[in-house]
This record gives sequence, C-alpha cells and structure tokens, in this order.
Amino acid sequence: MAKPSDLQAASLLEEIACAMQVGTPVIDSMRRLQNRRLGSITRSARKIAEGLDRGESVADAVEALGSQTTSQAAAAIRHAESKGNPELIERLAAQIRRRADMARESRLSWFYPIMLLVIGYLVAILVMAPLVRRLHGRDFQWAPWLVDLAFWLETNWWLPPAVAGAALVIGIAWIFTRDRFPKDARRSLFCDALADQVEHGVTEQDAVKLAAGLSGDSDLMSLSDPDLETSEVAEIISAGDMLPDVSSNVQQLLVARLRYKGAVFAERARRHRYFWSRLVPRFAMVVVGCGLTLSYVWWVIAPVYIQVAQW
Repeated sequence: MAKPSDLQAASLLEEIACAMQVGTPVIDSMRRLQNRRLGSITRSARKIAEGLDRGESVADAVEALGSQTTSQAAAAIRHAESKGNPELIERLAAQIRRRADMARESRLSWFYPIMLLVIGYLVAILVMAPLVRRLHGRDFQWAPWLVDLAFWLETNWWLPPAVAGAALVIGIAWIFTRDRFPKDARRSLFCDALADQVEHGVTEQDAVKLAAGLSGDSDLMSLSDPDLETSEVAEIISAGDMLPDVSSNVQQLLVARLRYKGAVFAERARRHRYFWSRLVPRFAMVVVGCGLTLSYVWWVIAPVYIQVAQW
C-alpha cells in the first residue's frame, strides 16, 4: 500500500483531532474519509479503520501506515490522548502542511522553465533542424556551423536527453543524501514544532526527537537521547538575539523564545526560498524564452528576409 504523503497525513490528523474534539469515534471519521475521498488517503483511512476494528489504539493504527510522518503523528496522538486535548495534533498537522507547501513551492517554480526548455528542444529537432537540412543550398544559405548543428541534432537527437536524464538522476540522488530543506527552513520548522511540544507538556526528549524528525535535519535526528541542554539544540535556541526574560514562568519563556527564533529563521528561509524558487526560475524562463525567440528569428525569419531582399 502506498504511504500517505505529507498533505494526506495532515488531512488524516485534522480528521482525528476534529473527532477527538467533538467526542465522536475516530473510526466513524475514517469510514467517512474512506467513502468520500479517493486515492491513497482512502486506503490510509481504510487501514486505520481496520486497525481500530481489531482493537488497536488510534496511535498504533496511524503508526501502522509505515511512514516517518505517521510515526511522528502517532507520538503526538498518544500525548494528546493522555492529556485529553487534541490541540497538539492540530498543531502537528499545521506544521506538516507547512512543510509540504515548502517542498511543493520549490517543485512548481521549476516546472515552467523545464517545460519551456523541453518544448524548445522538440521544436529544434522536429522543425528547425529538418528545415535547415531541406532548404540549405536550394533556397536559403545558413552558416556552416548551423548546418552542421542541424545535421548533428537529426542524427544524435537522443544524446542531449540522455545526458540531461543522467544529470537528473545524479541530482536526485544527491538531494536524497542531504537534508530536504535549507538550513534556515529546517531550523524554523524545528523551533516551531519544539515550541508546540513544550507548550503542551511533552517531555524534553520526546519533544526534541519529534521536532527534529519534523524538520528533517539529519544532524538533529542522529542525536542520541537529546534534550534542551544538548549542545546542538541549545545552540539553535540561543543563537542570535534573544527575547528578554519578561516572564517568571520557565515554560512560557521557553515557548516565547522558540516562537521568536522560529520567526527569525522563517524570515531567512523566506529570502532564500524567494531567490531559488522565484527569482532564479523567472530568470531561467526569460533566458530560455528569449533564446527560443532569437533562434527562431535566426533560423527562419532572417534567412527569409535576406532571400527576399536578394530577389
């Protein structure tokens, strides 16, 4: 069975939190999702409902879905059930949805430049190169290098896609060997998730582990039995400017500091994301679009006007 995506896991958590809040059986919510939705979320809801039918707890049924996200969700559900307060589940769902939105924004921003490049290449090998080959020396004269390039593209059209595919595979493999998000984005997710855990009374060790897993930070996830005093965690919490100690409540002060640090890191991540997810892709679209336009002018329009002028 396909594991639920982040957005699907967030939807499941929101349904569970809503059921717990209004006091209705979670199994009824899962049956409703099973009957009204399609795809992986339907299968996930059905598997949770089947687990509940067997007498499993909600947390165990969710954890049985087998993804890292649902394992984190199970820990939050257990704590929420022990406290009788589903707010932590709602907060976790919001953080998971935020993480999914960050990843989706990056993917969508590069879709159009890549699509434009693919269309340009197809036009080059299906239209431009055959045009040059058929008409060169008969009606029009192109530069020798352009004719050679046209013949090469018709013969070796498969080579550029093969090189691009190999580069894509290497790039994907490289991405999977490193952290999913940039440093500031990971720290923002970590601080906000840790603040949610601390605010709802989760123990330090469990709170840090869940926040590290949600952020996807490999260094934090590799820590053994971390707490707030662990050097890597303390460095993140105390980095840069801090809020003054305006509260005598240690928990409230820690939550306020974590929220503040999360906002600081989020602003840095926003600038980084704007550069790589908006500015660079837009520049790439301009470059590729202008390149296609100029190529069309050079290959087609200019030779036609030159030939007409000679007539």
